[in-house]
Amino acid sequence: MKNGCLFAKDIGTATITVQDIGNTVSKSFDVEVITDDTTYDVTYYVDNSKLDLSTVETTTVSLQNLMAEITENGYDHIIFPENSVYNISPVYGSIYFPSHVLLDFKNSVLQIQPSEMTDKGYTMLIFKNTDHTIVKNAKIYGERYLTDSIGSEGCMSVLWSGKNYRSGCINCEISNSPGFNMGPNSSFKLCQFGLNNIESGGLDDLGNNIDEEYAFRAINYIDISKLSTPIMFGNRLGYQNYAYLTARLYDIWFFDSEKKLIKKLSNCVQFYKYEKPDTAVYCKIVFYQKSKPTSQDADYSSVAHIYDQNEPEKCFIKNCRIANNHATGLAPNTGYDWVFDNCIFENNGGRSSTANIDWEDGWNQNQGHVLKNCIFKGSRVLSIQTVCCAIHNNTFINASLGIEHRTEFSRVWLNTFQGVGQSISFMSKTDAVFSQNQGINNIKYELKVDGENLDYAIRETENIFN
Repeated sequence: MKNGCLFAKDIGTATITVQDIGNTVSKSFDVEVITDDTTYDVTYYVDNSKLDLSTVETTTVSLQNLMAEITENGYDHIIFPENSVYNISPVYGSIYFPSHVLLDFKNSVLQIQPSEMTDKGYTMLIFKNTDHTIVKNAKIYGERYLTDSIGSEGCMSVLWSGKNYRSGCINCEISNSPGFNMGPNSSFKLCQFGLNNIESGGLDDLGNNIDEEYAFRAINYIDISKLSTPIMFGNRLGYQNYAYLTARLYDIWFFDSEKKLIKKLSNCVQFYKYEKPDTAVYCKIVFYQKSKPTSQDADYSSVAHIYDQNEPEKCFIKNCRIANNHATGLAPNTGYDWVFDNCIFENNGGRSSTANIDWEDGWNQNQGHVLKNCIFKGSRVLSIQTVCCAIHNNTFINASLGIEHRTEFSRVWLNTFQGVGQSISFMSKTDAVFSQNQGINNIKYELKVDGENLDYAIRETENIFN
């Protein structure tokens, strides 16, 4: 536990008890460890002679039709002929992977051809609201495999779009994109919470107004009927973060259509997910800070939002090579509990943001990401701006690590940094851990807590740098 992370030893249930450093506050909760017993039993062997591979257009359309056929017939284990080449282009539309299917490409190449879309940006291969979809043994090459054209940073070879679950790539190569190459996006619905609906005071357990110091409540009920579950609360738009509500904790009361109390949740954390009761139509919020906000987002007339979000959850990229992409190797700008495991990142960058991985534009929506057992060669891992990110057992060769000031509750341990020209910068809004890391060849690192709370610290132990 010296690194602040738990690892499951076996299947079963365990009770975890956590305490603050002074042992004055404790909390217990149960964690259940299960196995994923998903199976893929209905096999279909792709016959290239039944596809029209004569042109880029017909190849693209043939693969689109194949994906539709897989869904219509209930196939879930798709095996392609070994070492095939499929020349495709976004000019003729994107290719959408079906849900609940294992696609084994058997080392075949999916080659994106240069086109007018290279300069405009596109998404080529898409996980769209998939559940347990795996793409395996594919070589996915962008246009820069064939040309030196710079193209648009918006070129995406692989995209996770919407509410994907346990879907990802295994043993693939995704390389030579002009742009951001691969990553997720999300969609959301939100309800505004503005200055005109805030006053001093709290609510009791039944939702009645009470006087309470350093508490600020919603004056009127907030209609959340259009939101699905789970919901989140925070400054979802713009640059997000804590621009107007400085405290992370809030309480929420849920009410039915007649404004009768259903449930209260206490000590909720901004940007984290919480279940919305099925019959909830309205809510009220109480947040806690020294003074009432005096400004709000001018474009959105809100200090924060109650929102839902369709985003990839528990998705993964494992045993992949991600190389020679001109902007980034990977741009995971949203998503919950992602795992990036045993991958090789090399020679990514050349235009902004020039990174092997760029956690950035998702801001507070990047939560619970795990980066482990990977090798980084050249370029940098840039702008990690996430909540509860774990980075461990990686090797950085001539590759820098930059963790930006928005990061919260993250852990960096058992990594090796070697080579020349490296820098390690770790900033955090909250407590964090930097431990058991090794630096070779006079590599320096900087740790800094960003903010006014002097009780927070980046705790460093057993690091060896020479």
